[in-house]
Amino acid sequence: MDQRTERHAAAMAKAGVGLLALPLAELPPITHVGVLNDRGGVLVELQLAHPVEAAGALCAWADVLPDAIASARVHETYTRLEVAGVVDGVPVVVWGHLRDDHRIDAGPVVDLDGTLTVAALRRLAERWAVTVNA
Repeated sequence: MDQRTERHAAAMAKAGVGLLALPLAELPPITHVGVLNDRGGVLVELQLAHPVEAAGALCAWADVLPDAIASARVHETYTRLEVAGVVDGVPVVVWGHLRDDHRIDAGPVVDLDGTLTVAALRRLAERWAVTVNA
């Protein structure tokens, strides 16, 4: 094994141990885990399971990821919402999509293109929680 592969394997193991320390049973479920080579290091991507209300689910993850930040990227047919943090030195990104009515409804509440504060993500989740519970 070359040194780069050993570093990546060590980073994956470290991230795995760090993730297992989180209250995973209390968090919204993940449907896919990706481990990517990110500028010489490892990036762990966790995709939210479907169907799930992405803003609320990402807020739950933001509560447990150290120094969580949020962002949004507009694509042609969806908007990708994500929160990111660093778990034991390894970047971890949790993401989900906004589509259709949620995407349209979010526009007046938050800027859906670029950096998104976790507080703005919470406002969005609260807006939809009120709509669903009304």
